[in-house]
Amino acid sequence: RVAAPARDVELALGYWESELHRAEDMANLMASSRVAMVQGYLPAEKLASFKKEVETKHSGLVHAKDPAPGESVPVLLKTAKVFRPTQILVRLFGVPDYFSIDPTAIIAVSFFVFFGLCFSDVVYGLMLMSLAWIMERKFSKNRVLADFFRLLFYGGISTTIAGAFLGGWA
Repeated sequence: RVAAPARDVELALGYWESELHRAEDMANLMASSRVAMVQGYLPAEKLASFKKEVETKHSGLVHAKDPAPGESVPVLLKTAKVFRPTQILVRLFGVPDYFSIDPTAIIAVSFFVFFGLCFSDVVYGLMLMSLAWIMERKFSKNRVLADFFRLLFYGGISTTIAGAFLGGWA
C-alpha cells in the first residue's frame, strides 16, 4: 500500500487537532437560553479587544482576573524572532511554569556554544549553513520545519566560528 502524501497527512492532522480543540472548548462552555459562561485563559494584550467584542456584539459582561499562584495556566512564550527557532529546544525540556522565567535565551546561548565546540570545523559549518538555508527556503510554509532548519543554520554559524578559533578546517 502506498503511503499518503505528506500534505494529506498534514491536512488530516490539522482537521483532528481542530476537532480536539472544539471538543475542549465545548467542555469549557456552559449555556442556557439567557446566560452563557465561558471559562478560559487569554493573553493580557488580547483582553481589551475581547471585552469590546463581547460587550458590543453580545451585550455581555467579561469578568477577568490574573491567575493565582499555583494555578495551572497555559504558557505562551514570547521571544524575539532571532530566538524563535530555539523554542524547539525549550519544548524538548518542557515549557516553564507560568510564574517562572523564560529560559529560551539561556538555553539558546549554551546550546550554540556547545554545538560549535562539539563540531568545531569551518568546512562542516559552512556545509551545514548552506544545506539548512536551502531546506529552510524549501519548507518555508511549514513553520516548525523552517524553525528547525533555522536552528541548524545558527548551529552552522557557531560551528564555523568555533572551527576558525580552534583550527578545524575539514
